[in-house]
Amino acid sequence: MERTVNNFRQTNAFAMQYGLLLGGWGLLNLFIMILSFSQTFLSVVNTLMFIGSPVVATLLALRFRRNVTLKSEVFTLGRGFVFSLMMGIYAALWIAAGVFVYLSYFDHGYVFDVYEQMLKQPQVVEELSRNGFPLTMPDGSVLTPEELVAGMRGISAANYAGLIIYITVLSAPVFSLVIGLICRRTSPLKIER
Repeated sequence: MERTVNNFRQTNAFAMQYGLLLGGWGLLNLFIMILSFSQTFLSVVNTLMFIGSPVVATLLALRFRRNVTLKSEVFTLGRGFVFSLMMGIYAALWIAAGVFVYLSYFDHGYVFDVYEQMLKQPQVVEELSRNGFPLTMPDGSVLTPEELVAGMRGISAANYAGLIIYITVLSAPVFSLVIGLICRRTSPLKIER
């Protein structure tokens, strides 16, 4: 029983530390996303970082496995799953805190202003109209990009931060299962003497 408690404490301690790193990666990704509204070449970097986030999480989980087990020891799917899940939740807390502080005290509507300007660009308007925007609502009214941005402005910083945690709680178990499968070591490696 004591070994299980120590394993959990160790897993939790590493998950907190690596969750800070993964949260920093996520905050950097969001910062680049904000810059990509005015510097369009950064949208590629933003997309690559977003897609690469599960890869970064997997690399951190593999580093955790390397730090806590010998090559001759088993690393279970369960331990990999729990570590990845906890790391993702800790990262989400850091990202949510960063988003809340940024939107509450530093942004002053900048993100929404830049997003609205981007939606008004002729090539974006043309692309949106090809894809069925502005939307016709069931009551017959039309949702324009300006109304969409106005609706986004009405959402509080706490709701945006809460949304990050909510999405993480829903998606992290799936990613954690995949990462746990990648990181597990069922049979110890044979060490030659």
